[in-house]
Formats: sequence, C-alpha cells, structure tokens
Amino acid sequence: MTGSETIGPVAAGNLGHRLGEPEFLQTWRARAMEAFLATESPHRAQHLWRYTDPMEFEPEGDPFATSLDGAVIQHAGDGSGADPLPDGVLVLPLARAASEERETFERVFGTLVGPSFGRFEALNGAAFRSGLFVRVARNAQIEIPIALRTLIGAAPFAASRVAILVEEGATVTFTETLSNREVAGGQGTKPTQRHLHVSEMVIGAGARVHHVLVETHGAKTAALITQRARLERGAKYHPVLAAFGGALTKADVGALLAGDGSESDMSGFLSAVGRQRFDHHTVHHHLGRHTRSNLNFRTVLKDRARSAYTGLIRIEREAAFSEAYQENRNLLLSENCRAESIPELEIMTEEVQCKHGATVGPLDPAQLFYLTSRAIPRAEAVRMIVAGHFEQTLVSLPEALRVSLTELLVERLKSL
Repeated sequence: MTGSETIGPVAAGNLGHRLGEPEFLQTWRARAMEAFLATESPHRAQHLWRYTDPMEFEPEGDPFATSLDGAVIQHAGDGSGADPLPDGVLVLPLARAASEERETFERVFGTLVGPSFGRFEALNGAAFRSGLFVRVARNAQIEIPIALRTLIGAAPFAASRVAILVEEGATVTFTETLSNREVAGGQGTKPTQRHLHVSEMVIGAGARVHHVLVETHGAKTAALITQRARLERGAKYHPVLAAFGGALTKADVGALLAGDGSESDMSGFLSAVGRQRFDHHTVHHHLGRHTRSNLNFRTVLKDRARSAYTGLIRIEREAAFSEAYQENRNLLLSENCRAESIPELEIMTEEVQCKHGATVGPLDPAQLFYLTSRAIPRAEAVRMIVAGHFEQTLVSLPEALRVSLTELLVERLKSL
C-alpha cells in the first residue's frame, strides 16, 4: 500500500474519534491497524490465494482519506425504509451501539473476524466508516425480512461492517445487499476501487436464521467479503450467497457449529460473464456433537469468466456423531470460461458421516437438442437449462426467499 509507512494506529484511533466512537472501540481500531502493518500481503503460493492476486485488494494511498458513501437500512421488502422496524429488532450504527449497547455489542463485534483473522480483515477493522449493529430479542418471531443494504460510491477504497446478534429462541430473516450507488453488475473490467466488507453473526440457542447475502457490485469494483456465524446449541442457520457483480469478488464465508445439535444449510448462486472473476471459500467448522452441515453451491459461467471454489469441512475430535455434505456444480456456457473446484475434508473423529461432490462441464447437448427440436430458440433453450441448474437449489428455500432470488436470477439470465 502506497504510503502505509506513515499511516499508523494513531490515524485509526483518530478516525474512531471523529466518528464519535467510545474509547474502547478507538483502541480496538488502533490494534487492528497494528495488526495490518505487522502482516505482510498474502503470497500467491498460499492455499487460498492461488487463484487471486492479493495486490488487487491493496488500497492505493491513504485508506483513512476516503470512505464508504453510506449504509442504508431498508425493511418490509419495499426498499423505502419508511416503516418502523418490527418489535424485538434493534438496528444502530456501530458507534452508537458501542456506546449504548456495549454488553451485547461486545458479544459479537470482532469476536469472529478480528484483527488476527487476516491482513485485509485487519485493515477493515482499522478503516471502516460505515457499519451497523443488529440485535434480535430473545424469542422474537420476526416475520418481515430485515434488509441491510450497503452502497458504495466512486471512492477508490471503502470498508464496511455488520454485526448481528440473534438471541435465544428468535426467528428472523436477513437480506444483506452489497452494491454500488451508481451502476451495478459488470463485465469484469480492471478494478479501480476496493471494497472490504465484514459480516459477523452470533446465533443463540434454538434460534432460527435465514441470511441472504447478495453481491451486485459495479463493473470496476474488487470486493473482498468475509462472513462468519457462530451457532449455539440447537441453532439453525440457512445462509444464501448470490454473487453476480463486480470485476473481482473474493469471499470467505463460514459457520462455526459450536453448540450441540446446531445445523447450517448453505446455498450459493454464482453467475459470471465477460471477464468477471470470482473466488469463493466456504467453511463448515463442527465443534459441537450431533451437528449437521450441508452446502449446495451452483455456478454458471460464460465468455472468459473465471470461478474458483474451495470448500472446507472440518470436524473436531469432540464433534462426534456429526454429519456434513458439500456439493459444487459448475456449468460452462463457452469454451473460454473456467471453473476450479476444490473440496476439502478435515475429520478428527471416526463417528461422523461426510460426503462431497463436484462437477465441471458444458451444457448437455442432448438437453439442448431436445429443446431446440421443439422450436425453442437456442438462446431461450440455454436460459431454460440454466434456470433448471439453479432450480435444484432454489426449491430448498422458503417461498419468500425463493421468489426474490428467482427474480434476481431471471434478470441475470437476460445476459446469458
């Protein structure tokens, strides 16, 4: 990073002071900056950086000189944000939450993705300017999805954070959208701006959470997304990843199944065209007994698009009688696109059931022939096959989420 030698912990603490943060959070920022300066940029030989150049995420100039243009809370599904939040839901800017909700704030913030997580996560912790804290009260049954939308402008660097606490016995759905204020989508041009985003969630015992993360950055954005959730006893977590935009997106998404009987059921949708590049890493880390995880990640690529997927299942010695399954299916619509799929299993106990599967291949010519022989134009036939490729994952989602994601996918299919 140009000029990083002169940007130190004091600058990070001063930023927190200007944002009105309490002293303990300013100190946390300074520690994050120390970790960033003490950590070298990842080497391309490192396992999770084989397919992406880390220099693409190194900010040019002073990361404290620019900011994210804003984070806007929307709810009730209409995008207006005019209606009040449902009873049992608290949403605050991070600075205010740190002052007014310190006890619950510290149960989440920095506990899953802290300064030691990695170089770019440390920079996020030092330089974020937009952030939200969400708390869902114990046993609250929230029927309206809580929509969190992060918009970035034209600034060359942006950092944002979300911290969510879902207390014991609650039920809630979140939709989290990352996009640009100006133009969404993109064909994968050379990125001129960087966006570092961190999302942390703690899910209390017996809680039920759906969490949809939709990435639709503009054509000149390189986005690095880090998301972690911790599940307590009997919690059920259903994360959904939908990645469509940006020049380059690298995502590290995972769940820690800490409590006995906790479950994570993860779905992924990725569609890339032009020269877009995506690098996804998912983690299901089983710590509790009788835990269960499932992952179904579907990819469609066209033109010269690239996708790399690495999925880790780790089951600790004390996590006996756990089950885990992982599936990654990649559909290639042109000769010059490419997909890499690397499933990984780290199993420390014999009392488990684990399966994984991965496929990479072109359109089935028999399917294409069947459709075109019935007077369906080839382009429409391709879109029908792609829709079927995604449908196998969509059917497992609740109706409201299935409808909203289907609308996104239908719009995306127009570019295929």
